[in-house]
Amino acid sequence: MSRFDHDWEPTLVEREVIARGRWWYDGEIEHRAELVRERWDYTERELEEHEDEIHPETFMDLQWVNGEGECFFWRFAGPLAGRGGGYPFTSLAEARDRLAAFGRHEIDWESDVCVAARNARATDQPSAGIEDVGRSDGPDTA
Repeated sequence: MSRFDHDWEPTLVEREVIARGRWWYDGEIEHRAELVRERWDYTERELEEHEDEIHPETFMDLQWVNGEGECFFWRFAGPLAGRGGGYPFTSLAEARDRLAAFGRHEIDWESDVCVAARNARATDQPSAGIEDVGRSDGPDTA
């Protein structure tokens, strides 16, 4: 019997901040920014395999994890906090690129997670589902 039934609910296994810095709304209003990685007790593949067993409303809310059960999202603190951010991404690269698309930012990408992903890319080895991360000091260097 599968653990995925109509009563199943996801469990957050781990939440950690993997990058920090500053981002400017409209290029002018400074906010503190944190990139958060969450690990859940299910993966993208498990959802696909057990879609018929999971309550439909629950299933619709869970489709943002990757093959390792991770998702990433930006958290902001500043004058306009609460008006944006929080949108989940399935990869570190996707989250980084999204922030770059919104303009000026200064983010420290030197956490162990980011460095490991960059090193794995340099040696062409997989990095637990985390894609290229590089340093991004502004929209032109992302």
